[in-house]
Amino acid sequence: MSGDGVRQRTVTMTTSGALVGTVVLTGVGLWARSRNAPMWPTILTDWSLGSALLALSAAGVGAAVARRLPANPVAWLFVAIGVLSGLVFASRETTVLAMNAGVGTSRWTAWVFACAVPINMTCLTLVALIFPHGDPPSRRWRYVTVGVIAAGAAAALLSAVSPYSAEQTPFGGVAHPLPVLTGPVVTAALDSAYAGVLVGMFAAAAGVVVKLRRARGLERQQLKWFVFAAVVAVMTFFAGFYNEPLHVVATLVALPGLPIAAGLAVLRYRLYDIDRIISRTVTYAVVTVVVAVIYLAGVTTLTALLAPVTGDSPVAVAAATLLAAAAFGPARRRIQAGVDRRFDRGRYDAEQIAAAYRARLRDELDLTALRADLLTTVGATVQPDRASLWLRPAAGAR
Repeated sequence: MSGDGVRQRTVTMTTSGALVGTVVLTGVGLWARSRNAPMWPTILTDWSLGSALLALSAAGVGAAVARRLPANPVAWLFVAIGVLSGLVFASRETTVLAMNAGVGTSRWTAWVFACAVPINMTCLTLVALIFPHGDPPSRRWRYVTVGVIAAGAAAALLSAVSPYSAEQTPFGGVAHPLPVLTGPVVTAALDSAYAGVLVGMFAAAAGVVVKLRRARGLERQQLKWFVFAAVVAVMTFFAGFYNEPLHVVATLVALPGLPIAAGLAVLRYRLYDIDRIISRTVTYAVVTVVVAVIYLAGVTTLTALLAPVTGDSPVAVAAATLLAAAAFGPARRRIQAGVDRRFDRGRYDAEQIAAAYRARLRDELDLTALRADLLTTVGATVQPDRASLWLRPAAGAR
């Protein structure tokens, strides 16, 4: 077997093993979760399902990308994130189960949780730093990369051999099984390591912004996919703490959406659709806010005006609903046009050029001029490598 065949077989076996391990860990976590509390519908609001979906999506995307692009470290980081997320989920739920049953194994499952969390956070940070091709934003950012790895390794190592605080594990009262290093100095070092991990995450976010400002062409589109998914995940994650339906959205969509979007970007699948996706997302978010404001303002105003006549009648609510419904279409069209000019400029310019050509087409009678104008319009909108136009001769022409 050739060297390439051996490498491909190794990649396939490694990714397959990681996938199987992630599925097993996720299954253990879901089983323990079902024993700890009723599964439905509380699983939608405690991040358990989100943890499971993140683990499976990260491992699946990482395996798919690694088999296509085994030299890209982003793929292997996602494989690691999948396994680690499954391990964090399984160890957390089994610890709760062991604590409820009074079993001594809770010390070791809590220990696994405490060690795996900083490693998983470090892998997520590294993905942001080196996405999409495996390089940091510049040579100087390599020091940030080294710092992130050092902080994550220190946090994991110190968590393994020193007592953890309530901030580092959610399991109050569980004793550390290996308290080799103790004392205030060790505690301060562990806190500093965790602080370094968090600082690294903010630095990675800044690095993505730097890359996006410098990137052009395909790399810019890849970064747009990643940034869009990250922004949606962060916004829904925090919004979910205050609104249960958004919590469900974050659980089912936002968390697994990040590795899926990153995988699509690395594999360059439908890259240029991201501009339209961003445009539509922003449009409907703004339209929702505008319509909600119109509805609330309408209800308040009409209730005050009609109260002397209608009393407690729902006429004001019905009128405000009709007003908001009537405003939806015009508001969407105006907002869509404004958003397209900002987020989907290529499509907007193409539509403007095509509209201008249609207007000229009504007045132009010279076939040669029309032919040249059509080729110019196609070149400006579709941007092909080359274009030509063949016209069938009129019947009877020689």
